[in-house]
Amino acid sequence: MTLMRARHAVAESDPALSQEAHEFRAAVILLLVATGSVKQDVGKIAAFVHEPRIFVRKIATNARRNGLWKNGKTFCEWSNKKHGNIAFWCDVAVVMGLLKRE
Repeated sequence: MTLMRARHAVAESDPALSQEAHEFRAAVILLLVATGSVKQDVGKIAAFVHEPRIFVRKIATNARRNGLWKNGKTFCEWSNKKHGNIAFWCDVAVVMGLLKRE
């Protein structure tokens, strides 16, 4: 998945969310990592998405701490047709440090 396609997919998921919002930027990162477009490496992600390393590090730390990223894999329930979009945005809140996954 390209960066442009990921940004478009996130914008379609929540058209009211500004593309400059931290949540939008985090959602793009989650989508790119989950699709395998970029590995779970802070430096590689930051370079791929043109984001500051400190922002990416916060996302990566929260993703790992909450079990979303583990051993190079993304553990998510986003493909569920009924609740997938809700699960995706809950995981965005997790990596933003607003929720904990249990």
